[in-house]
Amino acid sequence: MLGYVPFYFQASPALAQALGPELGRAARVAVQAMLKAHRNLEVAHQQFAFAGIVIAFSSRIGDQGTLFVDLDLGLPGLTERVVLEAELQAAGRKQRDAITQERRRKGIRN
Repeated sequence: MLGYVPFYFQASPALAQALGPELGRAARVAVQAMLKAHRNLEVAHQQFAFAGIVIAFSSRIGDQGTLFVDLDLGLPGLTERVVLEAELQAAGRKQRDAITQERRRKGIRN
């Protein structure tokens, strides 16, 4: 048996204008790119090329388990970079911890 799992996507006005009726297909390609990366469904930033346009996207899983994908125009040269949401949060924690340690070292209170 073969099934279909829907997902929601939202595109920036610039991307919607650039792709026109191909926007839905580009959203499906974004999900395929995410799955091909074999990493995670919660992506903070990933890019791919579609119809000569570099597309950036992020994704998240909603409270009810629904996949949401946000799409925008991307930056050429970054198409191979994948940043997972967990990696972004870990980097933020690391930076906050370093700032806290530095403030403590200097005797600065909140």
